[in-house]
Amino acid sequence: MEEINSEEVWYTHTLSKWKRAIIDVKDVMALLKYRDVRSVLNWCKEHDVFVLNQGNTQVVNQAEFILAFYKPFLKHLKRTKENWKELFMDYVCGNVSGILTEKRDKPISNHYSPKTKLETSFLKKMKNL
Repeated sequence: MEEINSEEVWYTHTLSKWKRAIIDVKDVMALLKYRDVRSVLNWCKEHDVFVLNQGNTQVVNQAEFILAFYKPFLKHLKRTKENWKELFMDYVCGNVSGILTEKRDKPISNHYSPKTKLETSFLKKMKNL
């Protein structure tokens, strides 16, 4: 009977996790619906997604790409929802029941307080009109 090397099992397990943590630039091209790899590289540069060159292959970190791709949506959720983290995870993971449950809106603050002397004097002048 063949003996199982625990180091080999660990390496195989780690390698399979690593393969899921990176995305080939050509797959990113399909996700972004671009026709040219150069456009993808420009998009990555503009959105601060690091592109790793390894031989003939270019890859990006999956988590970094997801955060860059959803950045406008994240900003929207942060502005409008208190539980934006749970909501975002529900969207990314496709948890429809979590999305459809009642979510708490962020309270909108109507109170403004001036931060500089110029703002204070301007508000005083406006009240005196």
